[in-house]
Amino acid sequence: MESLQPIKERYLEISHIELYLDDNGRRSTTYLQWQTDLIGHMRYLSNFSLASPLSVSKQIHPAYNLEANPDLEGIHFFDLPAVSGNRQTLLHIPSRIIKLFQAIKQNDIIHVTTAAGLIPNAWLAVPLARILKKRLVVIVESAFWRIPNWKHASAKSRIFSFISEAINRWCVNCADISIFTQEEYYRSLLTKRRNRGNVIPASWINESDIISNDDAEKLWQKKLSETAHEFKILYAGSLTSDKGILVLLEAVKILESGSSRILLDIIGKGDLLSLCKEVARNANGQIRMNVLDTIPYGSQFFQLIREYHAVVVPSITDEQPRIVYDAYCQAVPSLASHTSGLHSCVSHGETGMLVKPNDPHALAELLTWASNNLNQLKTMGLAGIEKAKKMTFRQMHEKRWKLILQMLGGDFDIQ
Repeated sequence: MESLQPIKERYLEISHIELYLDDNGRRSTTYLQWQTDLIGHMRYLSNFSLASPLSVSKQIHPAYNLEANPDLEGIHFFDLPAVSGNRQTLLHIPSRIIKLFQAIKQNDIIHVTTAAGLIPNAWLAVPLARILKKRLVVIVESAFWRIPNWKHASAKSRIFSFISEAINRWCVNCADISIFTQEEYYRSLLTKRRNRGNVIPASWINESDIISNDDAEKLWQKKLSETAHEFKILYAGSLTSDKGILVLLEAVKILESGSSRILLDIIGKGDLLSLCKEVARNANGQIRMNVLDTIPYGSQFFQLIREYHAVVVPSITDEQPRIVYDAYCQAVPSLASHTSGLHSCVSHGETGMLVKPNDPHALAELLTWASNNLNQLKTMGLAGIEKAKKMTFRQMHEKRWKLILQMLGGDFDIQ
């Protein structure tokens, strides 16, 4: 990444992620992965600015100080108002527009994402960028506004979903470069100038994180010999209904009366943490369940993953969970829902298995099948290593770097 030709044009990322100001007047974030992503930008963007909501720090944990990180030296910050609740959001629209206008006017390339909220930054920034004739990069990592078919929603929610779909599609179609984490977003949102759309799945793994084939073979031999017929699976993600945790807990209850011995470990945070702990305390029969303390993303996390036969990813929305690539780099396959986001990164029968989403019985059947076919999981895990080698964090940013150079050179034919 260090050898990439630097891009000298002034580049502004507009983020919805809140920054916190400490007593020394320095900005921090609670998201290590986002800080890592900013470092990725800094390796090829000579003039990088960040516009993000800023609030006075209350003791945040964890706290990653952006201004004390030497890899982020030189970032120029534009502070947006930090708001909570719909009323504050509406009241601060004028000040947000003014601050975004000032930030966009001082930069050449504007980078926005389709993010959650009553009035996302993209809805304000894209028209301002068009008025000021700036280059525009739009990233789509989630279609949060869409309502799954299985979910009951009020008329108000459906109206908001309809409006959001229309505005976000317009934002995407305005872009000089649009980047999607999965093919379905590309197909459904980009309706004009389709040669300017690009599918680049999101990944945080580094080359150094990927286990060698020899080490993977040894680990799997150890797992197969020491398993004593106990199938070990890991859920790592947000403990929310959208991530399918309720489906997984229902599957646990079904598995209790089964014949397969299964160990399920859960790691994550969210509003269903207490429920997970309760189910873990009451689990009996053939299944053991633990709720583990969270650990930082990095080597310790990868060491944890490699101890399991598989990760379970029961998401019921269409996002592309990054845990799939985290598992691939440790030669661990995914047992996942057949959603558009997971279908795009899990090859059924090759690097994992896909099952009907939001169906506890189908998930329980898949887990039972997997517990009886550990050798097939090993084959899938080893295949995952090859996929991980082609989808590293560095390669993701290199693809973005190439697209920006093509945009500046007027070449949109290469995707």
